Amino acid sequence: MSETESLMLEILKQLQHDITLIKQDIRDIKAQGIASHHRLAALDSDKTRQDENNIYVQERLEKIEKRLEINS
Repeated sequence: MSETESLMLEILKQLQHDITLIKQDIRDIKAQGIASHHRLAALDSDKTRQDENNIYVQERLEKIEKRLEINS
């Protein structure tokens, strides 16, 4: 094998290694994105439940206020 071929082989090996690292980084980024998406969905669900609870409490409060106005 000539010196040029040997040098080219080393360069290609390094490129292959670098590409492998980049692929792993991309997999990690995708996994983080999916995890973030799931956390955001859970937060949205929690907010929806809180909003529903707030509506329920508000309705109960309005009923109580009406009763107090009638009875006073």
